[in-house]
Amino acid sequence: MQDVVRKVTFTQPTRDLKSLLLTDSRAAGSEENARLLRLFVDFLDQALALNPEKRLTPEDALRHPFLKPT
Repeated sequence: MQDVVRKVTFTQPTRDLKSLLLTDSRAAGSEENARLLRLFVDFLDQALALNPEKRLTPEDALRHPFLKPT
C-alpha cells in the first residue's frame, strides 16, 4: 500500500458568514441575543480553523463561553 499526498489549494470564501451574522445581530433586538451571537461566531471561527494548530481542541471547545451555561 502506497501513501498518497494531495495538494489542496484553499480560496477565500465568496461570502463572509461572520459579517452576515453580526449584521443580523444588530437587527435581533436584545443585547443578550447580540452577545450570544458574537460568542457563537467566535466559537465557529476557532472550531473551524483550517490550521489544526489554531483549531480548538475538544477540551478547549467545551470551555468556550458559548457552550458554558450562564
